[in-house]
Amino acid sequence: MSTLKGMACLVLLLPLFSEVYAQKDDRFDDFEIRVIRPKYFTKSFRLETGLQGVAIFNHPFIYTYMGHLNLTFHFNEALALEASGYYGLSLDRNAKTELNSKFLIQTIIHRTQHIGMGSILWTPFYGKFQTSANKLVYFDFFLTGGGGVTGISYQYDHCSQGEQTSQPKLSKKLVHYPTANLGGGQKVFLTKNIAIRWDILYMPYRLRESDGLCVQTAQPDTNAGASAQADKKRWKVNYVFKLGVSRFF
Repeated sequence: MSTLKGMACLVLLLPLFSEVYAQKDDRFDDFEIRVIRPKYFTKSFRLETGLQGVAIFNHPFIYTYMGHLNLTFHFNEALALEASGYYGLSLDRNAKTELNSKFLIQTIIHRTQHIGMGSILWTPFYGKFQTSANKLVYFDFFLTGGGGVTGISYQYDHCSQGEQTSQPKLSKKLVHYPTANLGGGQKVFLTKNIAIRWDILYMPYRLRESDGLCVQTAQPDTNAGASAQADKKRWKVNYVFKLGVSRFF
């Protein structure tokens, strides 16, 4: 009988004990608790190779698609040096074809055939997020800057036969221009050695307008003003998007 009385008293006192333990403990108000874990992936003194598909998306009359290879050495988790090369082709948009067929307008096209770059990569921070399947995904963001050359292919398909009656028909030629490289991107790590990488880049270069003219001559022009106008330089820009895979060794 005494046992039953003891159990009854315990049941009656349980709400009181629950309320006491549910009260907030003010002793830990000034403390911030964080979970610190080692970094999942490391890049210090490691070599990275990459293969990406490239699209130059700011030209109104052509589509330009390229393949890209990069070789990157990481000195530490933040800084790296990268050498990269691009090669590709350009396809005419419908706008160029319609200008010619409907209005007999031919436009000078600057077709990017290849690019060579040397760059510095700076990775200011990295992080992780959790998917709905409770899987952790690790990533980092980087900024890049450097310089190199852009090879522009002139096909002279904008030149009519009448402009070339006094000299032989112009053949295609490739001209290289110094180029800067500014941009950034992200790596999403699938494993400790493989990552998905994307970049967005701003690549300005300065070309000579005379390289695209239909009438060209190697003889000196006696008119200094006309010569200076023909050799005028102006800026062009490639806006580049890259997407591909990186492998760390």
